[in-house]
Amino acid sequence: MAKNKKSGSKKTKKNKSAKNKGKKQAQQNPLISDNSQVTITIPGKKAQQAYEQALKKLATKVKSQGFRPGKVPPEIAEKILGKAKVIEHALEQLLPPAYQAAIKKAKKQPLTYPKLVPIKLELGKDWQIKAEFAEKPQVKLGKYQQVVKQAKKKGQQALKKLLKEQQQAHKKTSKNKSKADKKSPPAKPSPQQQKDFTLQQIFAALIKTIKPAIAQLLVEQETKQELRKLKTNLKQLNLSLEDYLKKRQLQPTALTNELAASALSRLQLEFILAEIAVEQKITVTKKELQDKIKALTPDKPLKWENLSPEQQHYFQDSVLKEKIIDYLWKL
Repeated sequence: MAKNKKSGSKKTKKNKSAKNKGKKQAQQNPLISDNSQVTITIPGKKAQQAYEQALKKLATKVKSQGFRPGKVPPEIAEKILGKAKVIEHALEQLLPPAYQAAIKKAKKQPLTYPKLVPIKLELGKDWQIKAEFAEKPQVKLGKYQQVVKQAKKKGQQALKKLLKEQQQAHKKTSKNKSKADKKSPPAKPSPQQQKDFTLQQIFAALIKTIKPAIAQLLVEQETKQELRKLKTNLKQLNLSLEDYLKKRQLQPTALTNELAASALSRLQLEFILAEIAVEQKITVTKKELQDKIKALTPDKPLKWENLSPEQQHYFQDSVLKEKIIDYLWKL
């Protein structure tokens, strides 16, 4: 019996060692990286003052028997509200400037709103809050030009093979049918469709080779946005999310994972293309932007100056992406 126990112990240790090794390897080059973070410290005296101000303000809205509206003493209001509620309101005033000061001091450049996690919020002492956020990932392009050339070649070969297989399948089925039943051969994809097919192979190869690690918070944010878009699209089709999941035989968790994987790939490609633009010094001129606007609104061309910041951002991104893709296609 003792022998078996010892043998089992060794086996368990071996399994644990293998698991730890696997975790270590995954951590060396993860597709989703940890969020960046800073610790915000608010001096006790400043925190106490903010707490008292918040309590005084909240007390004017508290109702209590025996007191006129707006005349409830702070100490009674505190008992009714609870300290946690008052602290929450005090933080609303303290955190925005304290967060900005903390990221400036740490030389951080957040891409998302912070996720705030309280560490210590004790009255009479310094308050500490951890702020997590996503930053731009590190993108090492390496020999990306070679990757693009190879992927383009393979993509075009795959397209030719696919078209040939479709034609052969059509001929095979046509042989066994009468003239009346015979269908016309499948339409050949347009030049733009063929280009799009090959571009997808190029994008997939860039993502697979470069593998930039995207911060968890950014992936979560994009996934939620994708879920909102899906719900909007389903609503237009008079279809609920529950019905959609039933039709696809999917669990909610599986759908979230699917959307997260899609969001991750899209973000990886976005940062790769942005890095290529920096490396190749690809920029957008005002004339190019105006030409794009004119092409999209030929009847009544809009002026760049009259566009909202969101519209300007959209056009800049759109034209820049077109130029980057054009550069990659010509490699």
